[in-house]
Amino acid sequence: MRSFQPAAVLFMVVLSAAPSAAQSATELVEQASAAINAGKYADAVALLDRYLAARPDDAPAWISRAQAKAKLKDADGALRDANRAVFLDASNARAHFYRGAAWQMKASYENAVADYSTTLLLDPGMLFAYNNRANCRQALNDLAGGVADYQKALEIDPANKFARDNLTALQLRMGTSAPPPMPTSSTRDAPLPPPPPMPAPPPLPPSGADTTADAVPLRVGGAVPAPRILKQVEPEYPDVARRAGVQGPVTLDVVIGMDGRVLQATVIRSIPALDAAAIAAVKRWEYEPPRVNGRPEVVILTVTVMFK
Repeated sequence: MRSFQPAAVLFMVVLSAAPSAAQSATELVEQASAAINAGKYADAVALLDRYLAARPDDAPAWISRAQAKAKLKDADGALRDANRAVFLDASNARAHFYRGAAWQMKASYENAVADYSTTLLLDPGMLFAYNNRANCRQALNDLAGGVADYQKALEIDPANKFARDNLTALQLRMGTSAPPPMPTSSTRDAPLPPPPPMPAPPPLPPSGADTTADAVPLRVGGAVPAPRILKQVEPEYPDVARRAGVQGPVTLDVVIGMDGRVLQATVIRSIPALDAAAIAAVKRWEYEPPRVNGRPEVVILTVTVMFK
């Protein structure tokens, strides 16, 4: 049985610098992890600021800082850090989880559901992702989806009081039968991040930072228009999949940079034998540089690649 524990991210650092520099970086990592475990989130952020200034490509460190900022109710800061982590390592479930949590704190529930769905595709046993996605689906009035997520959370941990209480409330609201009585074994609550206060203006990016990668992508829809596609490469159908009769749609979330190039493609509805081919094709697509209200922006949209 697997469950998600919101503990500090542990990671190893391999340094080619002098031993004194390596020791300094190791100490920063250890001190930041200890600060998060002790609930000293502002101290953890300060330590990780120093670490990331020297190691900006360490995705787990960005995740740790996103976690600390979320605990400080800094939704914008958590979103920026989690987005950088996803950019560096799109296969990291925790990166998508904390980006989903940041979207949830900002009441952007559709974006949160998309990131939690990616989290669960990468790690189907992450209990908190089911609880949080259920809460977001309930906010979107998708009650059946919320019920399904709470039921899945209880399959992972039948003693989870948060999931059981919310499932009972949803089932009563929908007029369906309540779940069986809660087991007497120990419980583990899964509280959701509280809504943040009005966030302060985000800080300027560090000198020399890649602003395209740091920019939080805007979800296409409403006031955010979809950029026009200029080049759409057809996927190469894997021979093994074709011979086996594997076919159907692969759905992906695609991040489009300010220059119209695909920065990232993440599968959200999978056909395992076809996913790699779909990602390879989509990464070669080109779009008209996206603009929102006349300004260049990074956007995220959902696309489908069909194999038949």
